[in-house]
Amino acid sequence: MKKTLIVLLLMVTGVVRAQIDSAAAVVDRYLALLNIEALPTDSMLYIETAVTTNQHDDTVWIYRWYAPPKRFRVEVRYNGKLLDGLVGDGEKHFIYFDAEHGGWASLRDDFFYEKLKAYDFRGPLYAWRTQGISLTWGGNTILKEQPMQVVKVDDPGLYGRYYMFDARSGLLTLIIETDELAEGFAPRPESRIEWKAMHEFSPIGTGTLLPTLESFLRGEEITVLSSTMRFLPIDPKKF
Repeated sequence: MKKTLIVLLLMVTGVVRAQIDSAAAVVDRYLALLNIEALPTDSMLYIETAVTTNQHDDTVWIYRWYAPPKRFRVEVRYNGKLLDGLVGDGEKHFIYFDAEHGGWASLRDDFFYEKLKAYDFRGPLYAWRTQGISLTWGGNTILKEQPMQVVKVDDPGLYGRYYMFDARSGLLTLIIETDELAEGFAPRPESRIEWKAMHEFSPIGTGTLLPTLESFLRGEEITVLSSTMRFLPIDPKKF
């Protein structure tokens, strides 16, 4: 009996291990396609993103600068007015725009990177192994007649999400959020999105691929993010 139990446990462990490996393989394939590490180190990536919705005629602009390995600048503007901002040099200088007081203020590095998650062009799966993110294989499905691979993603403190990857291209297509936190179920807040879709990926630099057209649903409002990208000479004053 004991021997049979051990064999069964090994079989179950093997299945779970295979599922984890399948989920990791799908995510790692996607990250390899993005190839963020191939961005040139002698220039900075500049991204302009127009944010529009189906319920308003206004456009909010997100401006982002990134110089490898860890220098970031983010500005969110409406009609030229700064609404939000983050600047970090990856070492000692971390500040944010304090909209309440209309100026910049210092920020602890861990708070900086937490706020940066909303604007990091590399996406939440980048370096997932070091971020405490858990992956679970969700199997294969069909979405709009296209074969998809599904991975459940659990990030500490965030709602669980199902990531759907195009089985042929390996690119991320759709993210569907659940009501489940890593610590258990919780009521759905109005500010949380229901799904996010990636419609277009564009090449930039030498072999790097980034999403340039995205959308997400929050309540009855659909928000569209359209981005253009180019490289600029590194400007230390930006960071």
